[in-house]
Amino acid sequence: MFRLIQSLIQPYRGTLLVIMIAMLVQTAMSVARPWPLKIILDNVVGSHKLSPEMIHLLGPFLRGESKMKIAEAAAIAPIVIALIGAAMSYIANYYTTSVGQWVANDLRRSLVRGIAGRTLA
Repeated sequence: MFRLIQSLIQPYRGTLLVIMIAMLVQTAMSVARPWPLKIILDNVVGSHKLSPEMIHLLGPFLRGESKMKIAEAAAIAPIVIALIGAAMSYIANYYTTSVGQWVANDLRRSLVRGIAGRTLA
C-alpha cells in the first residue's frame, strides 16, 4: 500500500515541496501577525527604543527613528503580512487541490489498465 502511494505521488514531489514551503510561510505570517502591535505598544506608545536588529530589519521602511516613522512602518506591516499570508494560502490550496486531482486521475488510469488486461470470465 505504501509503495502504491509513493509511486502515485512521486511525480509531484516538486509541487509537494512548493506546497510545504507555502504552508511554512503561511504559518510564519500567522505567527508574525501580532508583531506590529507589539512595536506600536513598546516603541511608539511606550518608551522603549528599537533594537539594532529591528532597525536593521526595518531600515528601508523607517527612514529615521522617530516615533511617527516607527508607527508608519508598523501600520504598513499588517497589510504586508496579510498579503503574503493570503498569497501563500492561495498557492497552498491551489496546488493541494491540483495534486489531489492528479493523483486520483493517475490511480484511476492504473486501475483501468489493470482491469483492461483481464477477461470477463
